[in-house]
Amino acid sequence: MKANDTNTGVINPENELEVSQYLYEFNQASLKVRVQGGGTKLNLGNPLTAFDRTITSARLTGLVDYQPEDLTITVQSGMPFARLQATLAAQGQMLPLDPPDLEGQTIGGILATNRNGPRRLLYGTARDLLIGCRFVLADGSIGHSGGRVVKNVAGYDLHKLFIGSYGTLGMLTEVTFKVVPRPQYVGVGQANFDSAGKAFKAARLCARSNLVPSALEVVMNDLTPDSGCRLFFAAEGMRVAVDGQLDGLSAVCREAGAQSVKLLEDGPAALLAQANLESKFSGEDVIQIRIATILTALPQAQASLAEIATRLGGNGLVYSRAGSGLAYLLCRAVPAKLGDTIPLINKARQTFQSDGGSLVIERAPVELWKQVDAWGEFGNAGHSMQAIKNAFDPSHQLNPGLLNLV
Repeated sequence: MKANDTNTGVINPENELEVSQYLYEFNQASLKVRVQGGGTKLNLGNPLTAFDRTITSARLTGLVDYQPEDLTITVQSGMPFARLQATLAAQGQMLPLDPPDLEGQTIGGILATNRNGPRRLLYGTARDLLIGCRFVLADGSIGHSGGRVVKNVAGYDLHKLFIGSYGTLGMLTEVTFKVVPRPQYVGVGQANFDSAGKAFKAARLCARSNLVPSALEVVMNDLTPDSGCRLFFAAEGMRVAVDGQLDGLSAVCREAGAQSVKLLEDGPAALLAQANLESKFSGEDVIQIRIATILTALPQAQASLAEIATRLGGNGLVYSRAGSGLAYLLCRAVPAKLGDTIPLINKARQTFQSDGGSLVIERAPVELWKQVDAWGEFGNAGHSMQAIKNAFDPSHQLNPGLLNLV
């Protein structure tokens, strides 16, 4: 099947060779191409500029290789994330990524947008779990990096460049992960504090202790400056070890000034709900902002996001991955107030970028994209990102406009 045999503009290759053939033809014709997986994250990042074709991984859903005894699995990039986890669960294993639960999302899409959740504190992100991949570049060239064993020591980790690249470097066709045994037990506790300062102090103490929490999440009770906060902490593993961890984490929270501490009855459900906060805010009026900063600056990050949410109308939620240096805003915006937030967003972006952090607008109404960029300045990384983009996609044909690279 040739690229010009379809009038729809949407291409669903059946294998890697077809991906290569289509991208080669598009390259020769100088066509702009949208690269996507299950289409569940098309609203992330800057809106694309004009494109001519869409190529998806909808039919690249196969299990390539699975070695449970080696704790590795290789799948095609279009495999639904839920199916991958079900395959691993049958062997008592899991891929310890916990992105927001979006129906139909693919493993390739999760990698391309670098989505993760609370358990990154213990297990790391996709960069820690991906050990190899195969991909097709804009000119149709097929490449690979890493391998199918955990111990890869030769060459560059080119596969990690695709994580968070939003499909702007090439199309993933096959990925290999190291996986882990499913924990016997997951326990979650909640500590309530009358101030954000105390909640973040407790989180830092938990992170620096000899305890091993799998998640530390600080959630503001409301958007007022003196709002109280809840600290969710989790531990997982053997039941007896988890009980000891939870006792220790509870004691740290009490010493840091918690008003109350309780263990939640259904730990897995509570952790899943925290991971799925993003999926509870859907629609074109949603603004989603992420600030990355040092742990000691997280209270300031939350305060900045709360101020933005208040200016937007106050219908929102602010929370932090307190052990990972990330703060998030999820908010429904009143259209008439969008313009009023631009100065606040620019001020917060400048503040955190000056300390080596970042402010990223992950989702926003169309009106806001006309006035502010999703990413801001890339700083010292900008030159490297530009060079990589020029090397992988010299004509800038893939997902044009999504990243502010020229």
